[in-house]
Amino acid sequence: MEPDNAIRNDMIRAIFDVFEKMYYLYLEPPAGDGGCYDWQAWIAFSGTRTGRFEARFSGAIATAMVQNSLVLEREEVTDLLREDCLKECVNMICGSFLRLVDPQRIAHLSIPACSRIRGADSPGAGNGGLRLQFEADGMRVAFATELTEQQASRGQQ
Repeated sequence: MEPDNAIRNDMIRAIFDVFEKMYYLYLEPPAGDGGCYDWQAWIAFSGTRTGRFEARFSGAIATAMVQNSLVLEREEVTDLLREDCLKECVNMICGSFLRLVDPQRIAHLSIPACSRIRGADSPGAGNGGLRLQFEADGMRVAFATELTEQQASRGQQ
């Protein structure tokens, strides 16, 4: 089952908002399908909806994100700074997305994680998942989320 357009639009809004405000990068649809990615970061969430949010980043966009957010020169960017930046990125996007989807409910986020994935393809999304790809000046980024709506248990509103 595909997520509805409102969910898709909320995800795009959260992604664009974080990339524009935090990294000064303006995303647009990619010129072609696919792409190679060097980094992945992910975070799990629970609450009204449960699931996982994952992002994959080309090495170039990961470096640009660190440079732009910390005002560093390219040679000053380390893998540790990339990891911290990418974990914070998925944390901010996921939190923003969940607030857009259900602003009246609290969502619980796991601690984000990050790893290298040299040359990997874009992330997949299973049943009920959403997959998006973008680029900024030829630098690629892809997102995937799987979400399940929880049934309210007795006594909960």
